[in-house]
Amino acid sequence: MSRTLLVTRNELRLLRRDPFPLFVLVGMPGVLLFFVSDALIGGPAHSVPALASLFALLGTGSMGFSFFREHGWGTWDRLRIAPIRTIEIVTGKAIPMLAVTAAQQLLLVAVGIATFGLEVPGGAAQLIITALACAAAYVTLAIAMTSLCRTMSQLNAASMLGTMAVAGAGGAIAQITTLPGWVQAIAPASPVYWAIDAYRSVLAGEQGFGRAIAMLLGFTALFIAVTLWQFRADKPKDWLGE
Repeated sequence: MSRTLLVTRNELRLLRRDPFPLFVLVGMPGVLLFFVSDALIGGPAHSVPALASLFALLGTGSMGFSFFREHGWGTWDRLRIAPIRTIEIVTGKAIPMLAVTAAQQLLLVAVGIATFGLEVPGGAAQLIITALACAAAYVTLAIAMTSLCRTMSQLNAASMLGTMAVAGAGGAIAQITTLPGWVQAIAPASPVYWAIDAYRSVLAGEQGFGRAIAMLLGFTALFIAVTLWQFRADKPKDWLGE
């Protein structure tokens, strides 16, 4: 655990030196809320979690960058020969991502409460559980994508295309009922669909909270399985795309 926390502490130090990814993750959706909360996707109870999910997914490239950065700086091999296991490195890097993503979710809900009069009939406990479950799904997705990509260019392309596909199919860009029939049919295959479902249970008092959380945890388990299958510490990664 102490070795994992050493990696976590280093990631936090680097994040303090370059906080711009935090602005993308939190600042941009916070600004957009004022334009789309009542117009684009059905009011704050939908638009707040939708935008939080959209920008969390857009941040998958930045999350993966922390791995490619080690290869670009030549520090990955030093980590490999250090007395630390690969799983400890990955976990240490995931912890700050998880904390930041969960904080983003909660902060945007707080903005919705303060600005748009959102209520939380599900209570604070369900809200925190939802934020953590969503963060876990999105962060493990980012790490799974990183394990599948050899170059940073591939990761950028996959994160952009994947974000639009996963977020769009899940209802983060337009409400599910307005999408074509075939998209509505595959929508439950997106973790965003269940994230919005969970948030609507918390923020609008709808049913299905337990099922939505279970599905998010199921996606998390799936993405962890992909990472365990594909992530290889000895597999070179090129952050310049050469």
